[in-house]
Amino acid sequence: MKAKIFILVILVAFATDALFSQDIILKKDKSEIKAKIIEIQENLIKYKLFDFLDGPLRSISTSDVIVIKYENGRLETFEPVSEIKPVQNQTVPQNQPEKYFQQYSKKENVENSPLGFIIGGKGGFYIPYNQSISEMYGAGFMGGFFLGYWGFHSAIEFDIKYYSKNGEPYIIGSVDNADSRLTLTPATISGYWIPYSKNNLITYIGGGFGVCIIKEEVSMSAFGQTGYDEEKLTGVELHTTGGIKFKPFYLEVNFSSIVVEDYDNVNFGGIVLGFGLFF
Repeated sequence: MKAKIFILVILVAFATDALFSQDIILKKDKSEIKAKIIEIQENLIKYKLFDFLDGPLRSISTSDVIVIKYENGRLETFEPVSEIKPVQNQTVPQNQPEKYFQQYSKKENVENSPLGFIIGGKGGFYIPYNQSISEMYGAGFMGGFFLGYWGFHSAIEFDIKYYSKNGEPYIIGSVDNADSRLTLTPATISGYWIPYSKNNLITYIGGGFGVCIIKEEVSMSAFGQTGYDEEKLTGVELHTTGGIKFKPFYLEVNFSSIVVEDYDNVNFGGIVLGFGLFF
């Protein structure tokens, strides 16, 4: 049931673009206004800000506007295309406002946002939830890498992380010495919603799921004899994440739950205070 809930959260995040369409006013100074057009008069365009629809009615002179792109994709221009200044010294073809609009929007978004395919490394400080794991192994470094695609309102990422730390197991009976080591290797896929994006700054929240390979090794000595044992488990990993990216760095907080069938009282998940680089 939990897995279905997290999958639903991810799907909702990726549906954001489709649910929240807006009109875009493209001004002569190359800035954009995300709006809801209310009325167009001979010399004025009346609108409300898209992210403040309950706010006041605003207006802008048609002489300051190049084109309006409505939520259904239709374009309305307010000056001859021949008078539109070219972008990056490229000539704007006559009667092709759609091509100009796409060219301008693509240029501005690429320059102002670290979007598209990205790859990077990540590290973090892992703090386990489970008391026994915390007492035996404690918090430690968790690192890895990720590959993802970031759009304007949503993103998807695949990552692999690695945590390995020596511990002190509980000793029962006549044991001279005992050592143990716990290794966690989660591989997950995550979906994010981007509530704010400007220039090289992005904030994001989301969640995901995956699998985690768990390995615990124990060595001991008693009565002059030594012994070694290991156990490998596979757990289901669910997580929620929130963070901020400012190219080429990012900071995030990850809350994960890693459960293994037949291990009802052991949660290998924890809090990861993460950081890293992306390109």
